[in-house]
Amino acid sequence: TSTTSSSSTTTSISIHEDMNGNGDPLLLVDASAYIFRAYYSMPTLHRSDGTPVGAVLGFCNMLNRLVLHRLWNGERPRLVLVFDAKGPTFRHDLYDLYKANRKECPMDLIPQFDLIRTVAQAYGIQQLDATGFEADDVIATLATMAIQEGVDVNILSGDKDLMQLITPENAVPSVHMIDPKEMARTTYDGVVEKWGVPPELVGDLLALTGDASDNIPGIKGIGPKGAAELLNKYGSLDNVLENANDIPQKGKRTNVLNGIDDAK
Repeated sequence: TSTTSSSSTTTSISIHEDMNGNGDPLLLVDASAYIFRAYYSMPTLHRSDGTPVGAVLGFCNMLNRLVLHRLWNGERPRLVLVFDAKGPTFRHDLYDLYKANRKECPMDLIPQFDLIRTVAQAYGIQQLDATGFEADDVIATLATMAIQEGVDVNILSGDKDLMQLITPENAVPSVHMIDPKEMARTTYDGVVEKWGVPPELVGDLLALTGDASDNIPGIKGIGPKGAAELLNKYGSLDNVLENANDIPQKGKRTNVLNGIDDAK
């Protein structure tokens, strides 16, 4: 469940050379996730030759809302579409049941992936993926690069794993998330309010509770509230596990001791 900075991408990119020059935050779009969102939110549509295009239209609508008026004005927004790479990732090597509960991709969505890539190319928008990594890993890498070079970052994604990157409100430069459904910004304080822990501990919290969407088991009997209490007391997942014998509540102590391997 933790987000890892990937060391390579399919396209070399320099934050300053390719995207700097207008003072805007760098906008990183979790494109693969948005494709699925577009697919399920749009009616079934087909081209005259029978090719399904509903997700393509939904994705184009998103791009138009984000950048079309600026492209018409001759501007070059700092925008990168980040995709999941085809094939397994390093997480499958670590845990062979990773995402094993996911359904197969709908057959009528499969041909739309390449069409969406073609659309993005027509818009002149940078696209990235990295073999063996997911989109959120590449996003984490780019966000880290941008922060190191003094560039603010907005991440268009609803992926809770990416919340680990969000910086405090007064941080300069900063990282924020934008929910693609509501187009509302998720802030550092918003993460604390929702999860009971700061962004930097969201990965540790999900390791304790598990993450059904990724088929991560977590520790049986430890929910978000209990996990937040443990993390706020001990400071990190490692410290929780190292001090499991000292957890005062008997039931919680037993659960953690029995689930150490599942949380690692």
